[in-house]
Amino acid sequence: MIGKNHSTLHMLLWQAGEVSRMLSAAGEAQKTLFQDLAAWASSENRALSDVSACVAELTSLYAGTQVQLASAYKAFRKDISLILEGETRCDAAQKKLQEAEHKRLKLRRQVRGCDLYRENLSYLYWPTLVCLSLCTEFQN
Repeated sequence: MIGKNHSTLHMLLWQAGEVSRMLSAAGEAQKTLFQDLAAWASSENRALSDVSACVAELTSLYAGTQVQLASAYKAFRKDISLILEGETRCDAAQKKLQEAEHKRLKLRRQVRGCDLYRENLSYLYWPTLVCLSLCTEFQN
């Protein structure tokens, strides 16, 4: 169950996953594009082949950066997942605390009720209680 408080964290997890998948897809598309460009340029002329080699080198550097970025997004996603887990545990603990507090207040009301009942009994039956206490004192 997704709580209202955690919908932002769930959205961040989903978005980080989407970015990671899109980076991977973009990297594959660029790799294919520049392989096809290199194959075409090598068959056309030497100048295009030289330009293609430079572009391939730049693409290699850029792909390395994309791998690092995808790794950073993966770490970010893991951190958000841990935060979400912590928030969920805190919510569960908060709920247990509220339930315990509710139970404590209920028991407190019951104890007060018992105390009032005992006080009312002592007022109603005080002559009997006094007589009983006197009888026990005389017997000792």
